[in-house]
Amino acid sequence: MGIATYPSKLGQPAKQPSARQAQSARASVLQQYSSVLRNALPVELKAHGADLPMAEIDAMADALARQIAKLVDTSPVSKPRKAQALAQEEWITTQEAANRSGFSRPFVAALLDSGAYKGRVNRTAGGHRKVLAGEFEALMAKASAEAPKTLAQARKAVDLKPQQDNAQAVPLTERKRSRARAQALAKKLGITT
Repeated sequence: MGIATYPSKLGQPAKQPSARQAQSARASVLQQYSSVLRNALPVELKAHGADLPMAEIDAMADALARQIAKLVDTSPVSKPRKAQALAQEEWITTQEAANRSGFSRPFVAALLDSGAYKGRVNRTAGGHRKVLAGEFEALMAKASAEAPKTLAQARKAVDLKPQQDNAQAVPLTERKRSRARAQALAKKLGITT
C-alpha cells in the first residue's frame, strides 16, 4: 500500500503527502481490503462447509484487512519503528483484542482472568492485561472453528438431559406418590395447580 506522491509544478519534485493525507489513504485502502474480504469470506467458508454469522465474518474481515495492510505497507512516509516486531510478537491491550475478535472488552478481560485462555498474558505496572496478538487471534480462530455453527450442532454438543445411573433413578411409583402428596398439600393450602 504505497502512498502516492502528488505532482507539483513542472520542473519541481513531487511533494510527499501530509500525515493526514497518508492516514486517510491508509484508512481508505483498509476499507477496500475489508470490503473485498467481506464479500469473499462467506463464499470461501461455505465452500469449506462452514457457515458463520455475518458479525463473525465482519470481525474476521477487519482483522485480516489489518494484517494484509501491515504486510503490504512499504510506504516511505510511515514512521520507522524502533524494533519492528512481527505481528505475532506484538502485545495488544484487552480493548484491541476485543476489537479484533468481535467480543466486548469485559468479556476478553474475564476470559483472561478465568484461566480458560491458554496463551501468555502480561500485566503492566498499572495492572492492565496484554496478550500476544498472533497467539490470541490463533486461539480465537481455533475456538471459532470448533464452535457449533447451528442450533442442531449446539444441541448435539451439549447434552441437555442429565444422565442418571440406574441405582440413583427414583422409581416411577415413588415419583407418583410424591406428586400426589404435593397436590394434596396444595389443595389444603388453597393453591390451585
